[in-house]
Formats: sequence, structure tokens, C-alpha cells
Amino acid sequence: MNGYPNANQPAPMNGSANTNPSVPMNGSPYHQAPPTGVPYANPQAAHYHLPYRQQPPPPNAAPYANPQADSQPRRYANPQGFSGPQAYQGQPPAPGAYANGQAFNPYAPPVYPGSYPTAYPGHYPYAPQGRVGMPYAPFVPPPKFSTASSSLGAKLKIVLAVLVIGAGIFLFAIRGLLNKQRLETIGEQALKVKYLKVPNRDPNSVAGMRENLLVYLGKDRDPRFGYDEMRKQLFVGVDEIAYDQDKGEVLFLLANTADAGANNLQRAVSDYAYDPTRTTYGEAARKRESAYYRLTTVNWANKSPLMIPAENIRINPYSYIEMKYARATYRLSIQELSNFMTDQSVYGGHMRIFSKDKTHNQLNVFGNHGAFVARANEPSLTRLAAALTASASATDMGGLRESRIQKLVDFVSQEIAYDEAEAKFKGEILKRPDETLLTRRGDCSSKSILLASLLEQIGEDYRLVYYNEHITVAVRQGRFENLNGLSFTRDGQTWMIAESTLAGFRIGETIVENAGIFSAMQYVQKPSSSEAVSAFDDLKEVVFE
Repeated sequence: MNGYPNANQPAPMNGSANTNPSVPMNGSPYHQAPPTGVPYANPQAAHYHLPYRQQPPPPNAAPYANPQADSQPRRYANPQGFSGPQAYQGQPPAPGAYANGQAFNPYAPPVYPGSYPTAYPGHYPYAPQGRVGMPYAPFVPPPKFSTASSSLGAKLKIVLAVLVIGAGIFLFAIRGLLNKQRLETIGEQALKVKYLKVPNRDPNSVAGMRENLLVYLGKDRDPRFGYDEMRKQLFVGVDEIAYDQDKGEVLFLLANTADAGANNLQRAVSDYAYDPTRTTYGEAARKRESAYYRLTTVNWANKSPLMIPAENIRINPYSYIEMKYARATYRLSIQELSNFMTDQSVYGGHMRIFSKDKTHNQLNVFGNHGAFVARANEPSLTRLAAALTASASATDMGGLRESRIQKLVDFVSQEIAYDEAEAKFKGEILKRPDETLLTRRGDCSSKSILLASLLEQIGEDYRLVYYNEHITVAVRQGRFENLNGLSFTRDGQTWMIAESTLAGFRIGETIVENAGIFSAMQYVQKPSSSEAVSAFDDLKEVVFE
């Protein structure tokens, strides 16, 4: 077969493509002149029915016949998918112009393995992809992928997959446990929170008040939390109190002098026991005193022991503890004291705050000071705040509001001594405001908690501001002048530092020598908003524990 249709069988007259199977369908069915007399369908485009003329144009005709029959200048279609048809203007290349010397055939793409002459760069009508020197790239079969089954069996694959997944889960769990242990270890090493708490008995009943008071006083008798002042005022003549909760018995150690020992014992039994017959003292008490050695820290020499069952202790809920200061007197009833002990009067919550620096992957741990701030309308502090602000003047500090705030700052900064020992404690001592007032001293934590608690009682908005190893209070600027630059912007407000550790500090006026510490703010907290603490750079994640 020479590629022609059967000469004895004329081509179909319906314009359809040549169906003769001997005709190659590569876009160039004719290697010689086509038959004459009848139009032939265009084998190059299935959706065109474009007949050939009876005779192809002579070789010297210009332009060549347009087999696509469009209205544009006559062009030869690019059967290899060129980006556009390649036009020939004028005369076709002379025979022999190709490297193999064969004549140019306008109806068939060249099938020459050689290169086109460099005289026609970019004018190769049938070169695939337009590559110079390679009109028809040799056919390279695609790589063959073996369909044979892998050397590993299906069961072995499943086993390996399960092992890999199991190893990933195991490593993830181990990492979580290590991170948790690391967090707990760092938290314990970085911050030990020291505070006193009772079992939260009913603070409104006499029995509950008594239990709270005895647990509080007998816990560790720490003078930093007001033990000495409470003992002296609530149990006059008693040198130390120890409470054995397991036995339900209270030990009083009384002064035992030659002239007053018996009187002290008689008065104590009368004042603190409902039923005097249910008391143990003298030699009977001394035989049992060994059980209390671990509960006391004082020398028993010249002391008279008195033991009373806890339910036999007389408590007067209407008695007061009084602390006289230069500007006002702080009075605290037994019931108000019990409410503080059980955290009924403070915001409460978690004791520690864990903050992870997401940028440097560091962990910071600090005490939740907001948990110890007193709620608004706490009776004892409301009375104190009213007494402290009674002399406020609208002509002081720019206005009455500013004057009231400054009066509270003056009291905390001047009449509450700064306690170096608390500041150097390895950890964090967090005291309720009544405990600071009972001891008359505290570090920056205690003084800031007290000032914030007093601001709560006058309805003033404020924030606790945490720095590296420091904490202070900030109030809205209002009419305060900003002469010292100790301010910042947060929540759309300008806040002024109200520093309570510097005696005589004036908001907006006092120049601080080491003012650089106030520029390194880390966290801000509003205690009344459910432990709301936010980082200043928004790159730390805060978690309470």
C-alpha cells in the first residue's frame, strides 16, 4: 500500500474524512499528487469539511493554496500543535534546501531525521515545540512503572504502619508528660506561694467562726500574717496558742509568774471556756504537753499550760481587733476576720500564673495577686477608706476624685512599712489586706494588694501592673498631671502609676531615680474580671493554676 486511497473506489462525496484504513492519519495523507476530478475531505481536521481543489497549485504559485479555506492570507496549518500556523510568503524553499536534499512537499510534514538549515531559524512549519535544528524530536517512550507487587507483603506493611503510628503516639505522650513535669518543677522552683487558708467553715455561725479562727491561729503562728496581733487582742494574757485538730483540743500557754500565775489561769478559764470543768491544767496538762511540742515554737519554761476542747472555747463574734494609725483606726470584727480567712471577702482563685513566651519558648511563673484583693463593699475596709478620704479636697491634685485616690496612696506608702524580709523571701508571700493592716508592714505585693483593695471600696477603676520582680497599681489619668512620665496606654485609656512602696509618692509628680523599671511592663490585671491577665507584648500565653 502506498498511502493512496483505492484508485478504483472514488472518495466519498459527503465531505467526510477519508475512511480508507490505508491512509495514515498523521496530518499528511498524500505523498504524491492527489487524484483529480473529485474533492477530497480534509483529513487534518475532523470538524472541518474543506475540499481540496481538483489540482494542487503548481510549486511556483504564491501564495500557496489555503487548505484551511479561511479568509486570512494563505497559511499552512501546523499539524504538530504549534502555538500558531506558520505562514509562507513568496516562494517555497527550493528542492534540496533541506539537509537531505529532498524536495519540499507542501502537503506532507517533513520526516527527515536531520536538521533544518540554519538559514530558516524560527520558520520551521512542522517543528514540534519550535526547537531549532530538531524539527521532529525522536520519540522517547515514557518510563515504565513496574506493576509487580512489592517485595513486602501486605501484612508486613500493616504491621510497619501500626508500629510507626504507635511510636508517634508514644513519643507525643512522653513529650506531654515531660513538659508537664518540667512545668511543675519550674513552677515549684521558681515560685513558692506562701499564704494562709482555713477549711472554709461557715463564717456566719459562731461554731464556724471559732473553727476558722483556731485553724488560722494554730496553723503555723506565722507573725507575717497577723498572728501576734490577733492572739494579743482576742486572747489576752495568752503567750501562744496551738490547735490539735485531730484531738479537737486547744493548748494555751499562759504567763506563770509568782504573783500572777494563778490569776492568769483563773481569768483564762473564766474568759475562754464555756464550761470550766471541761478544762485541763497544772500537772495533768504537763503530762500531756509532749504532744504539743511539735505545734509550738516558744520555750515552755515558766509557762502554765491550759487545755480546752475546741467546742468549749468561748468566741464573741462582736468583739473587734483595732489597729490605730495616724490617719485612721482600722477595726476588724471576728465575723469580718472569718470572712477574710475563708476568702469570702476577696476575689480568690488560683494562686499561681504560668506564662509561656511563645517567641522564646520560656516559662514565667508569678503569684496571682488579684486573688487577694478585697471585693467592693467589704465592711472593715469601707470604713477605713471613708476615714482616710474624709479630708479630700477638690483643690488638691486637680479634683476631688484625684485627691481621694492620693489620700489612699499616702496612707499605704507612708504608714505601711516596707518589709525587706518579705521582699527577699524565696518565693512569693501573698497577704490579704487585713493581714497587711494587722502587721503594719509588707513588700510591694502586700502594699499593692492593700491599695487596690482600698480603691475598690471608693469605686475607683485601677489595674495591677506586673514587672520583673515588682508589682504596682495604676489608675486612670483623669486630672492627674503627667510630669514624671510614669504612665502607659491600655484599653483606650491613659493610666498613671500609683507607687505605694515610695513614701510620699505623688501620682504624676514624683520623679523616680530608677524609673527604667516602670518601662518594662509585662502583664496587666483587672482582679474583678475573672482573673483577667494580659501580656503587654501579646506574645505570651497566660494560664492560671
